[in-house]
Amino acid sequence: MTCEVAVMNARGIALAADSAVTLGDARRVYFTAEKLFELTPSVPVGIMTYGRADLTGVPWETIVAAYRKHIGDRRHETLADYLSDFVAFIEGAAKRIGDDRQRQDFADVVGRFWSGSYARPWMEELAEKPPHGSDGAHKVLRRLIAEDQALWEQHPKMEQFDASFADAVMSQYDSALKEVEQAVFGPDKLPEDIRNSLRKTLGMYLSRESGCSYSGLVIAGMGESEHFPRLLHCSVGPLVKDRLRLESHEPAQIMRDGHATIVPFAQREIIYTIINGIHPDLADRLPTFVSASVDKAIPKKVEGEILERAQERLEREIQETYSEPFMDAVAGMPRQELATIAEVLVSLTAFRAHASTNRPETVGEPVDVALLSKGEGFVWVKRKRVRATDYQTA
Repeated sequence: MTCEVAVMNARGIALAADSAVTLGDARRVYFTAEKLFELTPSVPVGIMTYGRADLTGVPWETIVAAYRKHIGDRRHETLADYLSDFVAFIEGAAKRIGDDRQRQDFADVVGRFWSGSYARPWMEELAEKPPHGSDGAHKVLRRLIAEDQALWEQHPKMEQFDASFADAVMSQYDSALKEVEQAVFGPDKLPEDIRNSLRKTLGMYLSRESGCSYSGLVIAGMGESEHFPRLLHCSVGPLVKDRLRLESHEPAQIMRDGHATIVPFAQREIIYTIINGIHPDLADRLPTFVSASVDKAIPKKVEGEILERAQERLEREIQETYSEPFMDAVAGMPRQELATIAEVLVSLTAFRAHASTNRPETVGEPVDVALLSKGEGFVWVKRKRVRATDYQTA
């Protein structure tokens, strides 16, 4: 896991990222990961990544370094132009990675997808309620896939990858998919209709928005024609047939002076707790606590009205007493203070992870911090010095 944050007001943007990266079964944690990058010091644009530390086997720091050399002294009018150029650079370099590497990476993604969505739930259900023969087992698998596909149908289609491209991927990577199928579901051949349904779901994965995170990509700053800070957030990957799957999430921007926003990424709960005065999980569970405390003699309709009023009161209290005053203070801060806020938010998340006994320490210091502004470009406020001993074995 990772913790990253962008703190923005009209004067600039502060970006902060922790340094923890876990390997293998998470028993080894290194505190040297690079997750925050500059393009050039004179350009107020920064990039953060989270999730997978590489794209098709190439580390993100290598990709960004190559793009930094590629872009040179060129400037773009908008932040969206920087993102489009970065994606075009990656897709242009994909041919050097080679189709074999892309095919293998896609097969790894498919294996995790099929295993988590179908194979494990299937095996668990069969163990709990053994069916009669293979037909009964396949019936369970068909149902799981059909239920999942019904959910996929609700996701909007992506313009970037249409159904015809997905079909081409299924055809070209057919041999690799057969190997994954055997590895995930066992050596016994699945019925043809199930095999086709599995590939149909992959087509949906490629051509529909899903919120599935391969790697998270954040690009923040200002283009030449932009006066106020902006932030673009995407899930990117895998790289398939020299095309990069890119799913855009809600952007953030400052529209005027007196406005501010804080956008956390990956592990966000502690940051939301500081801003809103309550842990988001606890806020979500409060209606359940209220419901359990209501006299059971009260009619259901009245109970529903009580819960609705309690929820509205909680949301109003959070907004008026905690989040609005906090954001008003951030809106008026000098840009140097934004860097302090960003560092503290990530450091507190790391401290909470360190002090927890029920989860691995997957967020950790040191914290890299950068400040972006029209006047000074990209400035490192704090940047770690990597040492060979900066790791921990659990």
